[in-house]
Amino acid sequence: MNFIQAQVSFHRLEQFLKLGELRAENVIRNMPSQFRIENGTFCWDRTEDIPVLRNINVKIPSGSLVAVVGQVGCGKSTLLSALLEKTEKLDGKVYVKVWNYRIYIPQQAWIQNATLQENVLFGQSRDSERYKHVISACALDPDIEVFYQRRDLTEIGEKDKTI
Repeated sequence: MNFIQAQVSFHRLEQFLKLGELRAENVIRNMPSQFRIENGTFCWDRTEDIPVLRNINVKIPSGSLVAVVGQVGCGKSTLLSALLEKTEKLDGKVYVKVWNYRIYIPQQAWIQNATLQENVLFGQSRDSERYKHVISACALDPDIEVFYQRRDLTEIGEKDKTI
């Protein structure tokens, strides 16, 4: 298991190290009162030029507490990455406040090539009540509904992907 984790980590590091540098002109700094995006269009990789977010307009006053919520894959992390200067800007303007330091640790999903149930239990014995609670807390019910034939016994993971 440790060897597989090391391979996955190595592969991710290799991909990261091969990325090009982001352009400094992607953002305008020294906006003291707010973070702002005006008609922003962003992508993860400029070589592909496939926009992930289009026509984004956001104003966040300095000192505000903001929650960005939405379904999986709707662009929450990309929006945050745009404010942190971690995506490519294809169009629009981004204004950010200059910070002495920034720390962002993104969530990384890690799943085994196994059934959904095995990924949830992760080697533990099944306690039906606790299992149902975890499925509900992780909002996996809609996903399990999609797997109508085998439900939580459907195999998931990075199958057929060379690590």
